[in-house]
Amino acid sequence: MQLFELHNALSRTIGDPVENTGSLFIDGIRYSTRLRAQYLYQSMNDIIIGAINRLSAAPHTVQSEVMERLFPSMVDAFTSSLPVPAAQIAFVLSAYYTGSLLNPNPIALPIVKSHKAIQTSLGRNTTLQPSDPFIVQRIGGVIQVVGLNTESLAGALITINAIKRPPAHDWLADEANGAELVADFFEEFWLPEVIRRSALLAQLDSGEMGTAAQAYPLVAMPQFAQQQ
Repeated sequence: MQLFELHNALSRTIGDPVENTGSLFIDGIRYSTRLRAQYLYQSMNDIIIGAINRLSAAPHTVQSEVMERLFPSMVDAFTSSLPVPAAQIAFVLSAYYTGSLLNPNPIALPIVKSHKAIQTSLGRNTTLQPSDPFIVQRIGGVIQVVGLNTESLAGALITINAIKRPPAHDWLADEANGAELVADFFEEFWLPEVIRRSALLAQLDSGEMGTAAQAYPLVAMPQFAQQQ
């Protein structure tokens, strides 16, 4: 499915059919192209956030395994010297570094939750050596590596394997991207859920679903998360 076909499918579902093409997006009578794009963007983000929330109590290794099974085509590698830009990263799966001055071989970077960072840095009640560098958290728009031995990362490239974020609302609304394959930027398996949620958001905006309080149970949680 191409992006223009996704817009067409949503427009039919919300009762405002248009015939977009790979080079021309058309506003509907009730919903503009930008509104359709906003619903699509919010729905895509909700699906990923819903999966992360559902797995929040699990160990990171379990979270990573399940997230990769849920969104296999959205796994991407982000490589940079420190700090690693993280604006396009939704969930960090794993990480490693290569090409450091002290060791040119690939070395895994453990991912430590912030509440365990102090234990790790002090070397108490942890399986990590206190001198090992590790990823602890995202700080603003970048991912930092901390630990006492971060000097070993001098000259290194950090690779973050992650679930990438969906494209921005403006990208989804731009007819210049109309011929782009949806599978290149979002997991195609979840497109029926994207369309379902987007239609609900459109109906909520139009007042067809009653008040926000009445509609909330339908739009609060992605369908797959309710069924697990």
